[in-house]
Amino acid sequence: MNVVQNGGADLNMAVTSREEILAVCREIVAEEGLSSVNMRLVASRCNIALGSVYNYFPSKSELLLATIESVWMDIFHMNGQVLVFESFTACIAWLFDTVYKSSQKYPEFFNLHSMSFAAKDKNEGRKMMEISLMHLKKNLVQILTEDQNVRENAFENELTPEIFVTYVFTLLMSLLLEKQKSCEPLLTMIAHSIY
Repeated sequence: MNVVQNGGADLNMAVTSREEILAVCREIVAEEGLSSVNMRLVASRCNIALGSVYNYFPSKSELLLATIESVWMDIFHMNGQVLVFESFTACIAWLFDTVYKSSQKYPEFFNLHSMSFAAKDKNEGRKMMEISLMHLKKNLVQILTEDQNVRENAFENELTPEIFVTYVFTLLMSLLLEKQKSCEPLLTMIAHSIY
């Protein structure tokens, strides 16, 4: 005869989805930081067996990569809604404000996520971040090229809209990493450069 003891809290017998697991991961990142995300804690918070987490994420690095992507999606509210901006600078102001507010929700996310991977996973982490941000940069280029206020000779062979967006994005991220509360100097620089 087999005897089974229930030695702890009852497990959630309902199938937990990947999205539910990632929602819990985002909560952990918000409360404790990215470095606290691990399989056991996630299983415990989801009230599921550890193996259930492994069904969706075969390794900790895959869980972290998916968590990072999920946090970026949450930060940029990538839920399918279409945003319309009157100008490129309005878009940059919105972007700064959105990320700044999210940095309050996810403290230290920008500092920690790039350091949280084991040496073998750093390239995967960078690649995931590049993929997450590539779509955003592509949209910024589109907004810039559709901005009717941009003067006709603002761009040429050496300074294309793509290069300009790369520089602006780098400066924007630098302001956020330095925990600046305003991007007004950046907006002024952009306006002087292209309008």
